[in-house]
Amino acid sequence: MKKILLVILFLPFLLHAQNHSVDSLLTLIKANPSKTGMVDLNCQLSRAYQFSDIAKAKKHAQTAVNLASRFQFKSKKAEALTLLGYAHLVLGEYDQALACHFKSLNLAQQAQDTMVMVASFNAVATMYHKMEDQKRAVLYLQKAGSLALLAKDTLGLSRVYNNLGNVYEEEKKFTEAFSYFSKAARMQRHLGRNRNLAISLHNMGHVHINLPHPEKGLPYLFESLEINQTIQNNMLRSGTLGSIAQIYALTGKCDKAMQYAHESYDWAIKTKSSKKINQAAKLLQQFYADRQDYANAYRYLKIVNQQENILDLEHQKLKAAETTAEYERAVQVLQQKKFAAEKENQALKIRKQQVNLVFSAAMVVLLMVLLVVVYRSRQRFKFSSRQLTTANHRMQMQNKEIEKQRAELYSQAQILQNQNRMLENHNSFKSRIFTIISHDLRAPFNSLKGILTLIKIKEMSREDLNLLFNLLDKEMEQSVEMLQSLLIWSKSQLAGSNVTLKPVNIQQLVAENLQLVASKAEEKSIVLVNLISENSTISTDQERLNFVLRNIIHNAIKFTSAGGQVLVQTKEEAEKVCISVSDTGQGISPLNLSRLFQEDRFTTLGTSSEKGTGLGLMLCKELLESINASITVDSQLGIGSTFKILLPNSTLTQSFLVRTDELILN
Repeated sequence: MKKILLVILFLPFLLHAQNHSVDSLLTLIKANPSKTGMVDLNCQLSRAYQFSDIAKAKKHAQTAVNLASRFQFKSKKAEALTLLGYAHLVLGEYDQALACHFKSLNLAQQAQDTMVMVASFNAVATMYHKMEDQKRAVLYLQKAGSLALLAKDTLGLSRVYNNLGNVYEEEKKFTEAFSYFSKAARMQRHLGRNRNLAISLHNMGHVHINLPHPEKGLPYLFESLEINQTIQNNMLRSGTLGSIAQIYALTGKCDKAMQYAHESYDWAIKTKSSKKINQAAKLLQQFYADRQDYANAYRYLKIVNQQENILDLEHQKLKAAETTAEYERAVQVLQQKKFAAEKENQALKIRKQQVNLVFSAAMVVLLMVLLVVVYRSRQRFKFSSRQLTTANHRMQMQNKEIEKQRAELYSQAQILQNQNRMLENHNSFKSRIFTIISHDLRAPFNSLKGILTLIKIKEMSREDLNLLFNLLDKEMEQSVEMLQSLLIWSKSQLAGSNVTLKPVNIQQLVAENLQLVASKAEEKSIVLVNLISENSTISTDQERLNFVLRNIIHNAIKFTSAGGQVLVQTKEEAEKVCISVSDTGQGISPLNLSRLFQEDRFTTLGTSSEKGTGLGLMLCKELLESINASITVDSQLGIGSTFKILLPNSTLTQSFLVRTDELILN
């Protein structure tokens, strides 16, 4: 028995799912829509009735054809003809279906509507397959496939695969047929086209009738049946139920086979399609004959004969052959006309070429004359151009010389500016040195002079002398401290005194400075703590960092009361290494905290009345800036202070450093 669903395989031009019910579409038609709307609504109604009433589907398709013809809508008429051809196909009117599809194809080709052309080629291929002309069927499927690939029409391509599966099934190549049906189903499932998917699933199940394990086809058939029930596609149910009945018969489940065969016949009666009734009746006649129930077998045989008389398939095949011959003759005539037109165009091209040749010869003569004139003009132009080039070259050389002189003048001006700035720096340096010497160093020496004068004019006891010498020792200690600071700062200010970078062990450097102040710490019972790890190393200028550490540690001891503590440790902060010196001293008032590191020098007495110069922190700040570092302080009165030295955490490069000859104490 031939595949029941070949009739419904091609669902022409169903490009979009319909969202309107039949009733709503009929209401829209009564509202007197536009011309295009009338054609579209009748096409949509034809598609909607394809599920339930093929006669009404045919009626609305014919109405759409008539309207499109009247309004001269070629693409719409092609679409309507495709729907009308489908209706004829379902009703078994193959000759009329083929004629409709050929007309649709001609109109689609005239309108260059690729989507309709793909649908029409597919439909014509289906008709030839039905008429057992597989050669022509394959030819039109190849055309449909090429166009679908070119237009990226995935749905059209899936229909081509379905039709190829039918061809292979007819040629008894059942495995290849199943492969093409599966390809079509995958594409349609991806697109969400359930109506087309139901057809492909039916074909996948039906082809198992001829494969070694027919029962494997049942899941595909039942899924197809479920989709048809969901979308209410009654036209496809009869065929699917018939295929299920055949598989149950092959697997020995005769009662189930008879049940589904009767359901198939009942749905065929509802479709009013002679072809479907004929196929369902044939299946029941075969089942009853196998059961030797000849009365029922004869009953259904009479129905088969009755429906075949209605169909008159041989007459339809003859008509279809005539339609094919007429179409092919029309194509041949069209090709002959095209050849004649091309021949005439070729003759016109030859005549045009001859005219162009004469015209070209005249143009060549004219061009030769113009070339002579142009050549002579060009020679004169070249001579003038050479003169201009020479003059321009001389001017460029002069411009270059001027630019060179300007660059030299600018360079000299920059040198002069740098020299002036250096002179200003040196003058400032000199002024500060003299100011410090005249003020800060004069006092200790005046004190020394006064003490010596006092000793000279008056005899003093040893106790008085010891008292005076202790005072003198403190004055000299302060002066020596000031001189050491001034020497370090003066060295950093001298031209040519550059920053010297080398790896410095921070723990060792701190330990050396703590050792230097250990005696003073013992006098005040201050505990010195070094929490820096032994392998803490950074690349910096050791002498400058050493000066800074010595000053800060000395200040910490100076302002820490007896029994206190001075703690030195390191910590990594972002891209910096922080060396912190913390004490438990008297702290710094907010007023004095804002004056630290400023030009306005000031000093306060330590916890044991130690004096200072007021230069230390100012020099620390400038020396740290010269090595791309900085210093900050946190302090609370009565609790203590923490000075933090922030150094770069990687090897310093010269581009980040400040030359010492450019440092100015403002």
